[in-house]
Order: sequence, then C-alpha cells, then structure tokens
Amino acid sequence: PGNRDPTQGEIAACLPFAERLVALARPKLLILAGKVTAQTMLQRNDSISRMRGRRLIYHRDGQQPVNAMVMLHPAYLLRRPLEKRLAWADLLAMEAWLEELNAARGAPS
Repeated sequence: PGNRDPTQGEIAACLPFAERLVALARPKLLILAGKVTAQTMLQRNDSISRMRGRRLIYHRDGQQPVNAMVMLHPAYLLRRPLEKRLAWADLLAMEAWLEELNAARGAPS
C-alpha cells in the first residue's frame, strides 16, 4: 500500500512461495523486477543500479542454480519515464542471454 517497501514480516510470509515456484518452474532465466525483489531473492544488499544489467545467479540449498537478471520495477518506470531506456536495454540483454541458453522465443525445446 502507498508504494511502500514490504515489511520483513510480509517478506518472510511470501518468500517461501516464491522460492518454491522457482524450484518447480526451473526457469532458464529468472527476471527480478525492483530492488526489494532482487535483494530478497538474490540475498544481496547491492543497489538496483549495481545489480541491473548484470548476469547473476539465484541459488538456494538443494536446488540447481538459476540464471537471473535484475531490472527496474514497472512502478518506478511509470514515475520516471526517461528511465524506460534502461529497461529496454535490460530486456535486450535478457533476450540475448536467452538466445545463448537456446531458450529464446521460437527456439526448439
């Protein structure tokens, strides 16, 4: 509510569901939108500007590592339309990585 960050209690309540979803879906690339999501899922304290656009790894004990990239949150982009160019660059980088992983749109399964 009010575009606030989630509380630690809210994060603790929801995180197991997000982690289980990743474990079940086993995505080729996990796209994390926004600072809180990225910091929580990647267990990092880096700023969004430091994480976005980089090839990162999401990993939990007992699970296979998952490729991950961070991008700006859509709500942030609505408030700062000039930053959409950064989001576009991130999407292009994600598409290129998916092509390298042979998981791009239209790629054979």
